Amino acid sequence: MKKNVIAIAAVLILLTVLICNLGSYREKNGGINVGGNRIYLLGTLYAGPQLTVTGDLKVINIPTSQQQVLSVSHIPNNLGYVIKSERLKEVTQLLKDKFGFE
Repeated sequence: MKKNVIAIAAVLILLTVLICNLGSYREKNGGINVGGNRIYLLGTLYAGPQLTVTGDLKVINIPTSQQQVLSVSHIPNNLGYVIKSERLKEVTQLLKDKFGFE
């Protein structure tokens, strides 16, 4: 059981979504902070849409017939669905309840 929770925790860490500004960044009021760093936890990635591309590669000549080969690819588009950081406590509680941890 502990191995499951450790594995889930490792996955959540790998899928962490952050804003990381090193050196300078724009503040909410429009000003620019130069020489400062900040890191904000946005949340955890839980899914991401992918573009499905279907295309014809080539026609293969087989002695008895011609068969068309079809290629299907899944292309990630660098977008994702994120569990917001303020909701992670709820997710943690759900995992604790499911796996029986305190």
